[in-house]
Amino acid sequence: GRLPSILREGLATTLAASVPTVPIIAAAFGRISLVSPLANLIAVPLFAPLLAFGMATAAIGAISEDAARPLGLASYAVATALRRVVELSAALPGASAEIPRGPTTGLALAVCALAIVLARGPFLALAGALAWGRRSAIHAEPPRPAEFAWRPSRRTLGVATAFGAVAILIAGSLVALRGSPTRLRALDVGQGDAFLLEHSGAIVLIDGGPDPGRLLALLGGSLAPWQRRIDVVILTHAHTDHGAGLLAVLGRYDVGLAVEPRGLEDVALSRLWTEGTSRAGVPRRALGAGDRLRIGGIEISALAPNEDPRVEYRCLVLRVRYAGVTALFTGDATDEALADLLLDPPALRSDVYVPPHHGADTPHALALVEAVRPSVALLSVGASNRYGHPARSALAALAAVATYRTDRHGTVEVAVDGSRLVVRTGASGLPPPRGRPVPDTATPR
Repeated sequence: GRLPSILREGLATTLAASVPTVPIIAAAFGRISLVSPLANLIAVPLFAPLLAFGMATAAIGAISEDAARPLGLASYAVATALRRVVELSAALPGASAEIPRGPTTGLALAVCALAIVLARGPFLALAGALAWGRRSAIHAEPPRPAEFAWRPSRRTLGVATAFGAVAILIAGSLVALRGSPTRLRALDVGQGDAFLLEHSGAIVLIDGGPDPGRLLALLGGSLAPWQRRIDVVILTHAHTDHGAGLLAVLGRYDVGLAVEPRGLEDVALSRLWTEGTSRAGVPRRALGAGDRLRIGGIEISALAPNEDPRVEYRCLVLRVRYAGVTALFTGDATDEALADLLLDPPALRSDVYVPPHHGADTPHALALVEAVRPSVALLSVGASNRYGHPARSALAALAAVATYRTDRHGTVEVAVDGSRLVVRTGASGLPPPRGRPVPDTATPR
């Protein structure tokens, strides 16, 4: 009635690997798998041929692509089988359990895992029974039950306790070091806009770019693994290159508030936005010129839209203040809306400036820069985009401003260091915009 030895060994191996990693997975994702031991019985044997075929493909491919093609197809077949195992396992009812997210949960489970290792009883009996498959190949007689009763020595207990204490201290230190950063990131979403602002524990996402998958990947790389809440998600206007990615955020993150412009256009994206917020139970708020919103230490002031009938579509223009820094986000404001903004130049003055419409040509480009007087300009554009963004006129207007472009610098981070703005780029080594040197730091005015 015993399992075959190959299954016992595989199950013992996957349990030995899974138990220590459960605390890390729980803290990072807020969910633990209940089927991974069984799924690994099928998946693990596929890794060896996948690695062998992959290495052979790489080695032979360096000499002849044609000769390596059959091996590449074999690698693809094994990888596809592995993916199907993962997908089918994840689709099983009750495949995973959701638990409270955060480092506290991970530390609590780490203590439980340590207790399991030190405990006697069913777990060790199971481990011993599984391990017997390996021992039975050597011993003619099965081990007596007493052999499974392990009594840890004082030295073992001391080492285990010290290890647990060190692990908790390291985890706590990492959490403390991660802290609550103050930074604004222009996420490299391609031809679109997505800006992530973090300050004093509050998180605001302004627009989400055109690609939901890309936005989620960028958010995953920007936020702490256990951070699953975004306090405010803002849709500046109902264009796909600004809002499509936000639809995925509504389903993946716990969003506190969804903000949109007053008089949002009734188009396909706005209808999906309405459905998504309703499905996720996220409250909505429409902002117009003169409205303000405060979340933690972040103050958001809406400068547009107003009631100007000349404006083709309503787009939020936001002036955001945090940590003594101001940032102006103009979205895709039309020329008419920009002309209205320029009626009150002092209200536009900001340290960080996001030019309108990804740096498109506008007769107000120079007047805006003179009114804003920014230290840093952020242009979110796709590489070799068909619109010609940013326009030469926009770059000329920004000639005296430290200008960063996502198509050349990747994700751009503007952090606050005392009285300075420190700019870090994710595409180091690329040429500076238009051959002009870009400073690493800039002082806010």
